[in-house]
Amino acid sequence: MTNTNPKLAMMNLYLVSRRIIKLCKHLDSSRIMKNLIMLNLKLGSKTIRELSDIFDTKHSWMSSTISKMEKQGIVSKEKHKDPRCKLIQLTPKGLQAEREMEKNMDYHCHKAFADLNENEVESLSDLVKKVKTDYQLPE
Repeated sequence: MTNTNPKLAMMNLYLVSRRIIKLCKHLDSSRIMKNLIMLNLKLGSKTIRELSDIFDTKHSWMSSTISKMEKQGIVSKEKHKDPRCKLIQLTPKGLQAEREMEKNMDYHCHKAFADLNENEVESLSDLVKKVKTDYQLPE
């Protein structure tokens, strides 16, 4: 029988998160956020307000980040039904960058969870989804 002590579960979750953070230390947080924005935009165009709500950031920070990504040719701004807003979408260069980033992410995920079998990975995924739901964390 497995131990279902919530404190032990939280401690284990903390240890796993520390392992993931250690694997990602070579990345700076702005690069990670840019990658997460690209992953989100792959699913469809969004406004800056929608992105700032999804990532729980200030509108001004998201606007600045999107402007930098636009200068790099990763995203473009298109007309929106509300003239005060613009829709942000990935450019062809952004789609290529997202594909490369996803390959890199696959490698690091495999490295991070190499010691887990398929059932353990599925259980971990289910638990993370439950924690996100219980704490109402954004998708």
